[in-house]
Amino acid sequence: MKRRNKVVRFGSIFLLNLTVKEIIDIGLTPFLIIKYGYTISLILTIIIYLLIGVLSVVLYDQYKKDFLLIEALKRKLANNEEISASNKLICFIIRWIHKGKFVLGILSSFKNPGLLVLLYRDGFDLYNGFTGKNIWWSFLRNIFLIQIYYHLFLYTGFSLWEYLHELL
Repeated sequence: MKRRNKVVRFGSIFLLNLTVKEIIDIGLTPFLIIKYGYTISLILTIIIYLLIGVLSVVLYDQYKKDFLLIEALKRKLANNEEISASNKLICFIIRWIHKGKFVLGILSSFKNPGLLVLLYRDGFDLYNGFTGKNIWWSFLRNIFLIQIYYHLFLYTGFSLWEYLHELL
């Protein structure tokens, strides 16, 4: 029964995060671009994702529950223990961990900017916020890079759409 509760909790958090992310990326960002332009949209989405990332880390630390199993993964990696990955997030992290911290940081930030902090902060089971070497810098850098990439993607798509519209 305890394992089932963890699965339900993880699934609920994952679905909530996915829903919020999709609302922002698919609904809000294009609306902001159309209504206010790329620069204002970029600034607003950076602020939104900054708040989401900080709130995610604060809530994760406040409850002191490793429901994402990141602390367990970090403990096992530190102790050179064998890792059995039944969790999709852990499988994803293990697959990309050997390709470099930067790549893993960017990919995890696509899911939620707070994941980078949870993965990269020093130690495990400390639940100590944004402490660690260059955590804030990496957190902010990834938010900026991802939002610039996404806005360029949307700019290209909107420009292509306008070009095709003029041709027809």
